Amino acid sequence: VPEPESDAKRPLGFWSATAAVVATMIGAGIFKATGGFAYQLETDANVLLVWLFCGLLALTGALSLGEMGAMLPRNGGCYAYNRHLYGETAGYLSGVLSWFLAFVGALAYITLLLGYHIQQFVPNLPPAASASIAIIILTAVHCFGFREGNWMNNAFTIFKVGVILSFIVAGFYVPPPAELSTSVNLRGIISAPFASAMISASFAYLGWETATWIARDVRDPQKNLPRSLIAGTAFVTCLYLLLNIVFLRAQSVALMEGEIKSIGLNAAKILFSGNVSTWFNCMIIVVLISSTSTILMVGARLLATMA
Repeated sequence: VPEPESDAKRPLGFWSATAAVVATMIGAGIFKATGGFAYQLETDANVLLVWLFCGLLALTGALSLGEMGAMLPRNGGCYAYNRHLYGETAGYLSGVLSWFLAFVGALAYITLLLGYHIQQFVPNLPPAASASIAIIILTAVHCFGFREGNWMNNAFTIFKVGVILSFIVAGFYVPPPAELSTSVNLRGIISAPFASAMISASFAYLGWETATWIARDVRDPQKNLPRSLIAGTAFVTCLYLLLNIVFLRAQSVALMEGEIKSIGLNAAKILFSGNVSTWFNCMIIVVLISSTSTILMVGARLLATMA
């Protein structure tokens, strides 16, 4: 894949770069993670602090890599930076690890999860088959060109964010069966359960560095690259906080007796009537398709840079 030679040929503006960050960060994890640790924390406020602190940590990373990307606007993210700073061997090892862990591994997990949710509508279709079909179709669209793939990615991202915002607005509109506990337990913040919760929540923030993998495709990268990383990470942090407020309005920490496998679905069933599971599965499918599309787009640029 040839890289643009001039700024005029770079297809990504600020909004497209930000959309790539948002699309990669928001996955199914936000709808499940809180249920795994909230019952161990004593107040709803402490749960929200977990997500806020993780967002601030991701933001520090965005600030750091944003500055690095502005100084070295090349495709490949950490691969390009390690190669420039420490030599070809370090860069190659970084690129290989990133490819297998951040792209191949993540893509396999996300698409299999996508297949699981599609199976709720098509019981005879194995998740692996759905995953393969999704990858083939999305890859075919991206093969038409980087601009075409970016348009598709932007459309999916807008739709995904719109669906999640609709869920949040509806969640705030419905009278809550539980009141949020706004008091902060300071001793709980320095406890082992709080630290463990931050580890769990931090996985939902993975992808904040996405724009650095396609830095050379961003117009005016010295300005737009740091801005897209910061704006995307800050936006997702706010979105996660709002989602968790909706989850906790449905069932506060005080009412939790143990781990909740899918707190998002559980909250939807408590707050809304009708066939909630179907609508929730549709929302997760949209979220996962968007993430898959972005990973395919960004991962290809890493391979092209390493070639």
